[in-house]
Formats: sequence, structure tokens, C-alpha cells
Amino acid sequence: MSKKMALITIVIASLNSEKYLKEALTSISNQTFQDFEILLVDGGSTDNTLSIAHTFPNLRVIPQVSKGLFGAWNEGILASKNQLITFLDSDDYWSTNCLQEHVNQFNLDIVQCPLNVLDNRLVDSGWAEKLKKKKISIHV
Repeated sequence: MSKKMALITIVIASLNSEKYLKEALTSISNQTFQDFEILLVDGGSTDNTLSIAHTFPNLRVIPQVSKGLFGAWNEGILASKNQLITFLDSDDYWSTNCLQEHVNQFNLDIVQCPLNVLDNRLVDSGWAEKLKKKKISIHV
């Protein structure tokens, strides 16, 4: 009997992400929508990143030689076999209904859900409105 594929793949790029990774993964585990898998693309962490990652279910680690963020995202896309792919940075976390919002609004021009930045960096969301005007669909 084959295992049913998840609807959504969540790709997380990591490199020495132990400081925030547990909170990011906990925010995924607490989602109201639970039909997902997590792909953690690790660029060769030397801290406790992998130990933390292995404590979470539905998580697969993909080791890679550090190719940067875009290289990690591409590895995650290639490894996914699901209908939808989304990305979460290892130092961010989602509100509990984020994945449900992705699913509910999949066919709209743009999908957004509250994203919380953990290290007090300011996030300029002005780019999202520019993309919306061009009818480009994004899933963050």
C-alpha cells in the first residue's frame, strides 16, 4: 500500500538555523491545515539544526553543498512531488491558518497570510502590490 502524497510541500532552506528553527517548525506543526510535508534543504549546518529538525514529523532533510538560498529552493522544488509548493524561511513563522489560506485562495491572483519576522528586520511588502497589478501569483 503506497503512502498518500501530501497536498502541499513546505520548503525551508537552512544553514546553522538552530536559533529560530524550532519556532518556525512549531508554527508549521500548529497549522489548521495539516495535509503537508516539510522539506528542509540543509546547506551543511554545523550547529544543532539537524537535531532540531529530526524531532518534527512529516519532515524530510535534503542535504546539499551550500548553494545559497535560491539553490536550496530549487532543490526543494525538484524533490517535491506535490501539487503546491510554498516556502518558509528558517527564521520566520506562520500564523496558524496560513496554509489554509493558501489552499482557500489558490486560484486568486495573489495569496498572502500574516508572516512574522523573528529577528526584528523590517519587511517591505510593497512588492506584492506591484506583482498583483501584473497578475502574477505568488505563494509565500
